[in-house]
Amino acid sequence: MEALPIVLLVMAGYLAIGALASLWFLLSGVKRVDANPLTWGARIVLFPGCCAVWPVLVAKAVRA
Repeated sequence: MEALPIVLLVMAGYLAIGALASLWFLLSGVKRVDANPLTWGARIVLFPGCCAVWPVLVAKAVRA
C-alpha cells in the first residue's frame, strides 16, 4: 500500500476528531478557559483553528 492514502486517512481522522472536539470546546469548553462571553460570529471564525489545534484546547479545557 502506498503512503499517500494512509497519510490522507490519518489526516481525515484527525480533522474529524478535531471537528467534534471543536464543537464541544466552542459550545461548552471555552467557558472554562475564558469567562468573557463569546459571540456566535467569533465561534464560527475560531472553528477552523480549533480543528487544527484540538489536542491543546482539550487539554487546556480539562485542566481549567
